[in-house]
Amino acid sequence: MLKRFKKMLFKIRNPNVLGETLILTSKEEVWSMYQNLSEEELAEIKTNFERLQGRLQELEQKRAGLVELAGKEVQEAAQALAIGNPAKVSKDMTHQVELMDVAIMLVKEDLQAAEAEHIKTQLAKIEKQRELANKERLAAYAVWQTAETAYQQARQKWNAAAWENDSACRKLDSQAEPLLTRLAEIEPAVDEIPATRTVEAWLDDLRSGKLKNQIMPGMDQNLDAALPIYNNETAVIKEWVRQDKLARKAHGGTVKPPECVKHYTKKRIQELTDSLHYPVRAVDTFARRAAD
Repeated sequence: MLKRFKKMLFKIRNPNVLGETLILTSKEEVWSMYQNLSEEELAEIKTNFERLQGRLQELEQKRAGLVELAGKEVQEAAQALAIGNPAKVSKDMTHQVELMDVAIMLVKEDLQAAEAEHIKTQLAKIEKQRELANKERLAAYAVWQTAETAYQQARQKWNAAAWENDSACRKLDSQAEPLLTRLAEIEPAVDEIPATRTVEAWLDDLRSGKLKNQIMPGMDQNLDAALPIYNNETAVIKEWVRQDKLARKAHGGTVKPPECVKHYTKKRIQELTDSLHYPVRAVDTFARRAAD
């Protein structure tokens, strides 16, 4: 609806000069003019509009009464004429109706101008509310933009740190590997400790999370056998979760879960992968290490 105002000329009274009328070609000029009116001036515009509405209703009711009286007078004169007793019809009644028509026309013209001015005050209020809403939206967007920039910067720093950490761990692994090999060659073999539980029993505790800490090599030969299986399964699950997230993000697809997932609850998988946020380059390295 507001679009059609672009091609209109706005005729309004000048609130600063009594009796002066202004012609404005921009609705923004109109809104600005009416937004600067005082509460008293706005109330005066509304009161004038309502007063003219009441005056028009009053005149229309009086006219209807005059027309009704005139009709009765004509009917009575016709009945008198029908019985041979001619009666005169008052011309004054007809004249009063004509005068009332002119008065109603004049009041309608004034009412139309007053209504237009009243509507413009209402539109000016709406426009002011729109401006306030837009300011709030822009302020909220500025806050979001600042937070988004800070988040992206922090994410870049974290990715760089994760990549550096992965590189450092690979170097440390390469340094430790020959030392562990040599230690195994020169250290006397430890007598094998009898198994107290089956491999599957140890695996169940590891998979469920019941057994997390205080795991030392040599505690139980079946535990020693279960640990590599468990470590391989968790590595496979983490890689599957990572690949699945990438697939969902890239094309909305999914990656088929590995067979070992059936041994883990959804809560346990979530626990194992909560801190899984490898950057893309680091993930490729992780995948190679898991494969080895």
